[in-house]
Amino acid sequence: MSFIKDLSKGFIRSAVNQVGRDTGRVISTGMYQEQSLSPDDEILNTYEKSKEQIILKWLFAVICVLILPFIGALIVIWSGYNNFTKEHVVTYYKTEQQAVFIRDRRYSTGKRPGGYRNVKVPVAQFPDLDTTKRKKIKAIGYFTIAIVSIVFYLLIFNVL
Repeated sequence: MSFIKDLSKGFIRSAVNQVGRDTGRVISTGMYQEQSLSPDDEILNTYEKSKEQIILKWLFAVICVLILPFIGALIVIWSGYNNFTKEHVVTYYKTEQQAVFIRDRRYSTGKRPGGYRNVKVPVAQFPDLDTTKRKKIKAIGYFTIAIVSIVFYLLIFNVL
C-alpha cells in the first residue's frame, strides 16, 4: 500500500511541476515579446517629438555670421543649400526575430531550424510634407541671413 501511495504522490507532484513550468514559459514569452516591441515604439515617438526650432537655428546662424564675417556667411549659405536640396531621410533600427539554421545532412536542404535570434534591421522613414516645408523655410531664412550679412559687411568696408 505504501508503494502505491508514494507512486501517486510522485505522479501528482510531477503533474503540478509540469503545469508550473508551462505557465512560467507562457508568462516569460509574453514578457519577452512585450519588451522587444517597446524600443521600436519609443524610437518612433522620439522622432515625432524631435521637431526643430527654426528660430533658434536662425539665431545660431546670425551669431555665426557675426563672429566670422565672410566665412560665417559661406557656412550659412552651405547650410541653407543642404536644407533646401537634401532629402532628410531618417533611418532607425527595429528588432526582428529571424530563424537560425544549423547544418544537418539528414534534411533535404542540408540544414534544420535551430531557433530564433533578434536582429537589428534598418528602416528608412521618408519625411512628410510638414518636415519638407520646415526645411525649405529654414533654408530661405539661412539664405536671407547670409545675403544681408554679406551686403552689411561690404557696406562697412566701403566696397559698395
